[in-house]
Amino acid sequence: RPRPPPIPTTVSRSPSKRVTATQMPPLASETGRGRRLVAAAVAGVVAVVTLWRRRRAGLSGRTRGMRVVVLKAEGIEVHVSPFGATVTKIIVPDRDGIAADVVLGYDDLVGYEATIDRPYFGAVVGRVANRIANARFSIGAETFTLAATLGANTLHGGVKGFDRAWWRAERLPPTQGGMGEGVRLTYVSPDGEEGFPGTLTA
Repeated sequence: RPRPPPIPTTVSRSPSKRVTATQMPPLASETGRGRRLVAAAVAGVVAVVTLWRRRRAGLSGRTRGMRVVVLKAEGIEVHVSPFGATVTKIIVPDRDGIAADVVLGYDDLVGYEATIDRPYFGAVVGRVANRIANARFSIGAETFTLAATLGANTLHGGVKGFDRAWWRAERLPPTQGGMGEGVRLTYVSPDGEEGFPGTLTA
């Protein structure tokens, strides 16, 4: 397809001086194709990196955006996500042998990340569970001020509590004592996170 001729454009620099510039716009088809190719390449890289990270961490399941570790034992499944160390599903059979999820939760990561409706379904909360009055506390003569997240108080660790952190997941193999496979979740909260003093490993 032939390219269109250059389009002369007059650009005003000042009231007393005028400059003529030449613009060559790209073909719409070329621009659209290039963007699609770039988008496809980026999506491919993201998919490969995500798969590598999931395999490295031993992650084997998914809850629409949430990486999860799926633990199975004789008809029972437990789904645990590194996001907030959250139990997203427990699937067990009823008296008729029909399997069903018995855990309250959301179907995707967006629900767990929401800031308006935050019931902490299945998650580990911290550094503190429950409220800290007036969003501050004292140790000896030193007072620490926290973010107020429930009125004037701090609830369940602050704005980004342990329920909003990505934990490190390590799959544990079955033991000789009869224990099934498991998962160990670890999170290091640095000194000063959410206003709390000291480094804490959970």
